[in-house]
Amino acid sequence: MRPPRHKALVDKAVSACLAAVEIYNKPLFPHREEVFAIMMINAWELLLKARILKEGGNKMRVLYQMETPDTKAGKPGRRQKIRMTGGGTPRTIPLGTAIAQAAKLKANPLPPVAEDNIRAIAEIRNAAVHFVNADEMLQEKVWQLGTGSLKNFVRAAQDWFGCDLLVRSPPLVQGLRNSSGSFSLLGERPRGQVPQ
Repeated sequence: MRPPRHKALVDKAVSACLAAVEIYNKPLFPHREEVFAIMMINAWELLLKARILKEGGNKMRVLYQMETPDTKAGKPGRRQKIRMTGGGTPRTIPLGTAIAQAAKLKANPLPPVAEDNIRAIAEIRNAAVHFVNADEMLQEKVWQLGTGSLKNFVRAAQDWFGCDLLVRSPPLVQGLRNSSGSFSLLGERPRGQVPQ
């Protein structure tokens, strides 16, 4: 029997999350904060889409962007079709839509604090991908937001899919759980002023 379609997205999301932690824990890695943000947002987008796919009966159409093309006569059409990328693959819903849909689920929705955290990391990711992060407090922000994001991701993966990252990949994430049961990035807190 084939595994449900959402499982492949969950597996890929977990891999992206673990890659984000691994990169963050390399203190000499250039642009590690930005690469962490890029990989963590990738992980979240895949996990959110896996949840939407699961709730949608594993029907891929729930993830696709639809469009209504004009008829050959140039008039507005009636039939919707899947919007395609320039490369010919189906375009999926953007991160913001995935966040909004997951937050509106009746059973175990995305918590507002996780939603805010993802959006904040997405801003760092967008600046890194599209231009430059000139924020002097970038290290501190990524450390704080990243710790929260990782905690939220681990909880969501467990609650939504029964996927325990601490069991699944112990060598990479041992030490994620501290004595109080909360989670943190393995790297040291960056030196510098703490925002008030």
